[in-house]
Amino acid sequence: MAAAVALRTTDDILYALDAHPEWLAAVRAKILTQEILDLPHKVAQLSDKAAQRQTRRRNWSGPLTSFRKT
Repeated sequence: MAAAVALRTTDDILYALDAHPEWLAAVRAKILTQEILDLPHKVAQLSDKAAQRQTRRRNWSGPLTSFRKT
């Protein structure tokens, strides 16, 4: 059984989290919503899509679109 850790101040909490990094994920899951926890993954996906679009634009060699007056 693990020894008890007295947490009286926020500094105590931060020290305990530094001493026990495995606690951090549990604290995050309890405090943050799933939407916020998912943000890093969603931002990475958006960044990848933006990079792919930029690459397609750079590699595009098609004719310029002509505009007709109607």
